[in-house]
Amino acid sequence: HRFEVLRFQPARRDPATSSSAEPLELASGSIDAMAFDRDGWLWLGLNDAGLQRLNQRDGRSEWLSPAQIGANQVTLLAVHPEGGVWAGSPDGLRHVQSDLKVGSPQPNTRDGVAVRTQPSGAVWWRGADCRLLEVSADGHSRLLLQAERDRRCSSLGQARGMSWIGSRSGRLYTLDAHGQLLGQLELPPRADGQVAAVTRVLARANGEVLLGRADG
Repeated sequence: HRFEVLRFQPARRDPATSSSAEPLELASGSIDAMAFDRDGWLWLGLNDAGLQRLNQRDGRSEWLSPAQIGANQVTLLAVHPEGGVWAGSPDGLRHVQSDLKVGSPQPNTRDGVAVRTQPSGAVWWRGADCRLLEVSADGHSRLLLQAERDRRCSSLGQARGMSWIGSRSGRLYTLDAHGQLLGQLELPPRADGQVAAVTRVLARANGEVLLGRADG
């Protein structure tokens, strides 16, 4: 048997001093997204207070307020291969550099539901309307997929160079490492004949794909 020894550091939000975001203090008690980077930073997308990061090595805390990052709510995070993160909010996807410089929102990236960094270093963004874009920090984007029969998608799962997208119309799309559509699967309806939306897709390293649906 193998046992891992972990050290936990408490972090909390103190209403009396929450505006200052002191070390190991959260700027908000509501977190929508999390991501770890290679430099030991834990990035937190906050529901009502912008973006914060905590350094797991020395306990430092740095906070970008809604005015600084240009968004009150950060719902998506993905580590950028060259440092920093991609931060998604209802009004678009931004690149936040490791020195906390914030880029402008990427074009056509409102209402995103997933963002993932690919092994190649590319960054994929997926919208609720089932568009899949490859985006870059210089503001360019490339459309990889627009599902013709769907305009409502929910989750993106990836493993072993493959990607799966679930739709609220009960379909599962399979893509290769370049974003090319390989096929789609119509999932069986519920016992009452109604279509159950796919709400989550979890791809495992062994090739299995686990689905969460509105009916369980």
